[in-house]
Amino acid sequence: MISIFYEFIEVENYLLVVCELDITAFNLKGEKLWETSFMDIVENFEIIKNAIMVHCAGRKIEINLKNGYHTFID
Repeated sequence: MISIFYEFIEVENYLLVVCELDITAFNLKGEKLWETSFMDIVENFEIIKNAIMVHCAGRKIEINLKNGYHTFID
């Protein structure tokens, strides 16, 4: 994690570390599960079911909590 820290979020069996340019997911044992980085600053985010919706540079990106795969929602 090389960007500014925003928040820790515990959801289901995950601990999400949300930073200015990336999100990292850990299990409750502290093992890193996945990490995703962004070209632009994370402006807002919200948890929806099994995903985190990230608002970044006017785009919405849905990230699956289990595997870190993301889908652009425009």
